Amino acid sequence: FFKQKTAYEIKECDWSSDVCSSDLAARKQLDKLNEVLAAADGFVWEWNVDTQLFEFVSPEVERIFGYPLDRWLTEPEFFAKVIFEEDRDRVLTFCADRTQMGLHHTMEYRVVDARGDHHWVRDYCFVKRDALGRITHLHGMMIDITERIRASELMRRGDERYQRLFYESPISLWELDCSVAKTLLTKLQETGVENVEAWLLDHPQQAFEIANTIKVLDINRGTVTMFEADSANDFLNNVGSIFREESLPPYIGWLASLARGDEAYDFENTLYSLKTGRRMICSIRSRVARGHEGSYSRDRKSTRL
Repeated sequence: FFKQKTAYEIKECDWSSDVCSSDLAARKQLDKLNEVLAAADGFVWEWNVDTQLFEFVSPEVERIFGYPLDRWLTEPEFFAKVIFEEDRDRVLTFCADRTQMGLHHTMEYRVVDARGDHHWVRDYCFVKRDALGRITHLHGMMIDITERIRASELMRRGDERYQRLFYESPISLWELDCSVAKTLLTKLQETGVENVEAWLLDHPQQAFEIANTIKVLDINRGTVTMFEADSANDFLNNVGSIFREESLPPYIGWLASLARGDEAYDFENTLYSLKTGRRMICSIRSRVARGHEGSYSRDRKSTRL
């Protein structure tokens, strides 16, 4: 549906002809698509495989990258020039190979704008054939995804920083998945149990069964040290040994907080080290991780003497 002209060039024609009507319909479709792509920081394009030049690029390209539209349409190898140097060979080779095989393809790479800034783009490329089946053109749309890439990078750096602080902290830190326990506690409430803590204290076996559904997803070095474990795996394989009968009532109090939907709960409990059985009075802080408030699939605990 792309014509060999810019978005604002309409050739003179017989306004009563079917060809002109087709052009007008295509123009309306193109204008509508341009509106959508403008909101998404994108533009549409068509590339002639034989001449290796763009035959059409929608005007939004000027706003996004700052280069005049004419350069995209007339300057030889302009497309290759604006691709970031480290990405250039990969992009051109990949596109040429997929085009030769007659395959539609999508690429992510960096484009250097007129100011010298880098933009990450996602380029959707579609093969176009003539009546004889010969590949004559590529057409597609390019979307600026710079903000998404930057956001992902910030999240990755934040995750790395969190992991570093988590593992290196001298304080005992745990990450738990309490989602199954939360579901069981909700079902218990649905049976008419109003005071979950009192009920669990009267039914310690059921309390143990609910507690056993909680998964320890991760611990840090501080936990290994505090509980005298040989390694993280040693602790995870023997975590049940840090509890004694006196540990149950405070633990049930924490389970009751899950049943209430509390996102934060502080309590004290008596726990024991693995190697020597050292008795420890511990201050425990429990916090549901952001984004997991409903499911309780991530609960983070800090434990101090």
